[in-house]
Amino acid sequence: MIQIDVGLIAGVIGLLLTLGGIILWWAKLRARFLALEKHDRHDHEILRILVAGQFATLDGLKQLGCNGEVSKALEALKKHVIEH
Repeated sequence: MIQIDVGLIAGVIGLLLTLGGIILWWAKLRARFLALEKHDRHDHEILRILVAGQFATLDGLKQLGCNGEVSKALEALKKHVIEH
C-alpha cells in the first residue's frame, strides 16, 4: 500500500512548480529572441533604404559633374555593398 504524506505532496508540488518555472523562462527567452530577430530585420530594411538613397544621391552628384570626394565616396559605397 502506498502512503502519501505531506512531504511527498510538497515535493511533487515543488517539482511541478520548478518545471513550470523552467518552461515559462524558456517561453519568455524564445519570445525575446523572436522579438530581437524581428527588430534586426526591420533595422536591416531601414539601412537598405538609407544606403539606396545615399547611392542615388552620390550618383546624381557625380552625373552633375561633382568629382573628387563624391567619386571616392561612391566607389567606397559600391565596394562595401559588393563585399557584403
